[in-house]
Amino acid sequence: MGILTHLKESPPLGTAYLFIFEQLESLADLESHANDLQEQSHQNLLQELEKYKKSSQELQDKIDELTLEIENMQQNYASDVTPSKAVNRTHSWLSDYKKTLISGNKRRGSESSSEENSDEESRTIGKLRRTFLSNGSQIHEADGSTLSADNKKTVKNKQPTVVDILLKDMMHDQACLLRKLQIAEENRLKMEKAFKQSENKNKILSGLVRSMSGAVSA
Repeated sequence: MGILTHLKESPPLGTAYLFIFEQLESLADLESHANDLQEQSHQNLLQELEKYKKSSQELQDKIDELTLEIENMQQNYASDVTPSKAVNRTHSWLSDYKKTLISGNKRRGSESSSEENSDEESRTIGKLRRTFLSNGSQIHEADGSTLSADNKKTVKNKQPTVVDILLKDMMHDQACLLRKLQIAEENRLKMEKAFKQSENKNKILSGLVRSMSGAVSA
Protein backbone atom coordinates (compact mmCIF):
# COMPACT_ATOMS: atom_id res chain seq x y z
CA MET A 1 0.00 0.00 0.00
CA GLY A 2 1.34 3.40 -0.97
CA ILE A 3 2.00 6.17 1.51
CA LEU A 4 -0.75 8.38 0.07
CA THR A 5 -3.31 5.57 0.41
CA HIS A 6 -2.17 4.91 3.97
CA LEU A 7 -2.50 8.57 4.90
CA LYS A 8 -5.94 8.86 3.34
CA GLU A 9 -7.16 5.88 5.40
CA SER A 10 -5.87 7.31 8.68
CA PRO A 11 -7.99 10.44 9.51
CA PRO A 12 -7.70 12.92 11.09
CA LEU A 13 -3.94 12.73 11.62
CA GLY A 14 -3.50 11.17 8.21
CA THR A 15 -5.28 14.10 6.57
CA ALA A 16 -2.88 16.59 8.16
CA TYR A 17 0.15 14.61 7.06
CA LEU A 18 -1.33 14.21 3.60
CA PHE A 19 -1.74 17.97 3.33
CA ILE A 20 1.86 18.52 4.42
CA PHE A 21 3.09 15.89 2.00
CA GLU A 22 1.22 17.50 -0.89
CA GLN A 23 2.54 20.93 0.04
CA LEU A 24 6.09 19.63 0.10
CA GLU A 25 5.59 18.11 -3.34
CA SER A 26 4.20 21.41 -4.64
CA LEU A 27 7.13 23.34 -3.20
CA ALA A 28 9.60 20.90 -4.71
CA ASP A 29 7.95 21.33 -8.11
CA LEU A 30 7.97 25.11 -7.67
CA GLU A 31 11.65 25.15 -6.77
CA SER A 32 12.50 22.94 -9.75
CA HIS A 33 10.46 25.17 -12.05
CA ALA A 34 12.12 28.27 -10.61
CA ASN A 35 15.57 26.79 -11.27
CA ASP A 36 14.60 25.96 -14.86
CA LEU A 37 13.30 29.49 -15.40
CA GLN A 38 16.43 30.94 -13.87
CA GLU A 39 18.69 28.91 -16.14
CA GLN A 40 16.68 29.73 -19.27
CA SER A 41 16.52 33.42 -18.37
CA HIS A 42 20.27 33.55 -17.79
CA GLN A 43 21.00 31.82 -21.08
CA ASN A 44 18.75 34.19 -23.04
CA LEU A 45 20.26 37.26 -21.42
CA LEU A 46 23.80 36.00 -21.94
CA GLN A 47 23.10 35.40 -25.62
CA GLU A 48 21.70 38.92 -26.02
CA LEU A 49 24.64 40.37 -24.12
CA GLU A 50 27.17 38.55 -26.30
CA LYS A 51 25.32 39.67 -29.42
CA TYR A 52 25.54 43.33 -28.45
CA LYS A 53 29.18 42.99 -27.40
CA LYS A 54 30.02 41.48 -30.79
CA SER A 55 28.04 44.19 -32.58
CA SER A 56 29.85 46.91 -30.64
CA GLN A 57 33.25 45.43 -31.47
CA GLU A 58 32.44 45.12 -35.18
CA LEU A 59 31.23 48.72 -35.32
CA GLN A 60 34.32 49.92 -33.49
CA ASP A 61 36.54 48.08 -35.99
CA LYS A 62 34.69 49.70 -38.90
CA ILE A 63 35.06 53.13 -37.32
CA ASP A 64 38.80 52.60 -36.81
CA GLU A 65 39.19 51.44 -40.41
CA LEU A 66 37.23 54.40 -41.76
CA THR A 67 39.16 56.85 -39.58
CA LEU A 68 42.44 55.48 -40.92
CA GLU A 69 41.09 55.75 -44.46
CA ILE A 70 40.20 59.41 -43.93
CA GLU A 71 43.63 60.16 -42.48
CA ASN A 72 45.35 58.45 -45.41
CA MET A 73 43.29 60.45 -47.90
CA GLN A 74 44.13 63.71 -46.16
CA GLN A 75 47.84 62.84 -46.17
CA ASN A 76 47.85 61.73 -49.80
CA TYR A 77 46.27 64.99 -50.94
CA ALA A 78 48.06 67.44 -48.71
CA SER A 79 50.03 68.70 -51.70
CA ASP A 80 48.70 71.81 -53.45
CA VAL A 81 49.83 70.72 -56.93
CA THR A 82 48.63 67.61 -58.77
CA PRO A 83 49.49 66.57 -62.37
CA SER A 84 46.67 67.14 -64.82
CA LYS A 85 46.86 63.50 -65.95
CA ALA A 86 46.11 62.31 -62.44
CA VAL A 87 43.27 64.80 -62.15
CA ASN A 88 41.73 63.54 -65.39
CA ARG A 89 42.01 59.98 -64.13
CA THR A 90 40.43 61.03 -60.85
CA HIS A 91 37.61 62.82 -62.62
CA SER A 92 36.88 59.64 -64.59
CA TRP A 93 36.02 57.57 -61.56
CA LEU A 94 34.56 60.58 -59.78
CA SER A 95 31.88 60.54 -62.47
CA ASP A 96 31.21 56.90 -61.57
CA TYR A 97 30.99 57.95 -57.93
CA LYS A 98 28.41 60.61 -58.73
CA LYS A 99 26.43 58.08 -60.78
CA THR A 100 26.44 55.80 -57.76
CA LEU A 101 24.97 58.53 -55.61
CA ILE A 102 22.27 59.27 -58.21
CA SER A 103 21.34 55.62 -58.69
CA GLY A 104 21.30 55.17 -54.91
CA ASN A 105 18.81 58.01 -54.56
CA LYS A 106 16.60 56.44 -57.22
CA ARG A 107 16.70 53.08 -55.49
CA ARG A 108 15.55 54.65 -52.26
CA GLY A 109 12.19 55.23 -53.94
CA SER A 110 11.85 51.55 -54.89
CA GLU A 111 10.48 48.71 -52.80
CA SER A 112 13.90 47.43 -51.70
CA SER A 113 14.95 48.11 -48.12
CA SER A 114 17.19 51.06 -47.25
CA GLU A 115 19.61 48.73 -45.50
CA GLU A 116 20.15 46.67 -48.67
CA ASN A 117 20.62 49.85 -50.69
CA SER A 118 23.07 51.17 -48.15
CA ASP A 119 25.13 47.97 -48.23
CA GLU A 120 25.22 47.94 -52.04
CA GLU A 121 26.22 51.61 -52.23
CA SER A 122 28.84 51.14 -49.53
CA ARG A 123 30.52 48.36 -51.51
CA THR A 124 30.61 50.45 -54.68
CA ILE A 125 31.74 53.60 -52.91
CA GLY A 126 34.34 51.61 -51.00
CA LYS A 127 35.81 50.44 -54.30
CA LEU A 128 35.91 54.01 -55.58
CA ARG A 129 37.61 55.17 -52.40
CA ARG A 130 40.31 52.55 -52.77
CA THR A 131 40.86 53.70 -56.34
CA PHE A 132 41.05 57.28 -55.10
CA LEU A 133 43.61 56.40 -52.44
CA SER A 134 45.59 54.31 -54.91
CA ASN A 135 45.69 57.23 -57.32
CA GLY A 136 47.00 59.39 -54.49
CA SER A 137 50.26 57.48 -54.25
CA GLN A 138 50.74 57.72 -58.02
CA ILE A 139 50.04 61.43 -58.02
CA HIS A 140 52.82 62.14 -55.54
CA GLU A 141 55.28 60.24 -57.72
CA ALA A 142 54.46 62.29 -60.83
CA ASP A 143 56.54 65.26 -61.87
CA GLY A 144 54.61 68.47 -61.25
CA SER A 145 57.28 70.73 -62.69
CA THR A 146 55.89 70.32 -66.23
CA LEU A 147 52.64 72.07 -65.35
CA SER A 148 52.17 75.63 -66.41
CA ALA A 149 51.08 78.25 -63.90
CA ASP A 150 47.55 78.20 -65.32
CA ASN A 151 47.35 74.41 -65.11
CA LYS A 152 48.59 74.45 -61.54
CA LYS A 153 45.95 76.99 -60.64
CA THR A 154 43.24 74.94 -62.35
CA VAL A 155 44.32 71.73 -60.64
CA LYS A 156 44.52 73.45 -57.29
CA ASN A 157 40.97 74.73 -57.69
CA LYS A 158 39.59 71.35 -58.82
CA GLN A 159 41.25 68.96 -56.39
CA PRO A 160 39.67 70.16 -53.14
CA THR A 161 36.28 69.54 -54.72
CA VAL A 162 37.16 65.88 -55.27
CA VAL A 163 38.60 65.45 -51.80
CA ASP A 164 35.79 67.31 -50.11
CA ILE A 165 33.14 65.14 -51.77
CA LEU A 166 34.73 61.91 -50.59
CA LEU A 167 35.68 63.18 -47.15
CA LYS A 168 32.16 64.43 -46.57
CA ASP A 169 30.76 61.04 -47.55
CA MET A 170 33.26 59.16 -45.40
CA MET A 171 32.68 61.38 -42.38
CA HIS A 172 28.94 60.88 -42.78
CA ASP A 173 29.51 57.11 -42.72
CA GLN A 174 31.71 57.54 -39.68
CA ALA A 175 29.00 59.51 -37.87
CA CYS A 176 26.42 56.82 -38.70
CA LEU A 177 28.71 54.10 -37.37
CA LEU A 178 29.33 56.06 -34.18
CA ARG A 179 25.58 56.39 -33.68
CA LYS A 180 25.08 52.66 -34.23
CA LEU A 181 27.88 51.96 -31.77
CA GLN A 182 26.23 54.21 -29.20
CA ILE A 183 22.93 52.35 -29.60
CA ALA A 184 24.68 48.97 -29.34
CA GLU A 185 26.44 50.08 -26.16
CA GLU A 186 23.16 51.30 -24.68
CA ASN A 187 21.54 47.94 -25.45
CA ARG A 188 24.49 46.10 -23.95
CA LEU A 189 24.20 48.08 -20.72
CA LYS A 190 20.46 47.35 -20.61
CA MET A 191 21.15 43.63 -21.03
CA GLU A 192 23.72 43.69 -18.23
CA LYS A 193 21.24 45.47 -15.97
CA ALA A 194 18.47 43.01 -16.85
CA PHE A 195 20.83 40.09 -16.19
CA LYS A 196 21.69 41.38 -12.71
CA GLN A 197 18.01 42.01 -11.93
CA SER A 198 17.17 38.48 -13.06
CA GLU A 199 19.84 37.06 -10.77
CA ASN A 200 18.48 39.03 -7.80
CA LYS A 201 14.88 37.95 -8.48
CA ASN A 202 15.88 34.31 -8.76
CA LYS A 203 17.82 34.50 -5.49
CA ILE A 204 14.79 35.98 -3.75
CA LEU A 205 12.47 33.35 -5.24
CA SER A 206 14.78 30.49 -4.28
CA GLY A 207 15.07 31.84 -0.74
CA LEU A 208 11.29 32.16 -0.48
CA VAL A 209 10.76 28.58 -1.66
CA ARG A 210 13.31 27.26 0.85
CA SER A 211 11.67 29.24 3.64
CA MET A 212 8.23 27.86 2.77
CA SER A 213 9.62 24.35 2.54
CA GLY A 214 11.26 24.69 5.95
CA ALA A 215 8.05 26.08 7.49
CA VAL A 216 5.95 23.19 6.16
CA SER A 217 8.49 20.61 7.28
CA ALA A 218 8.49 22.06 10.78
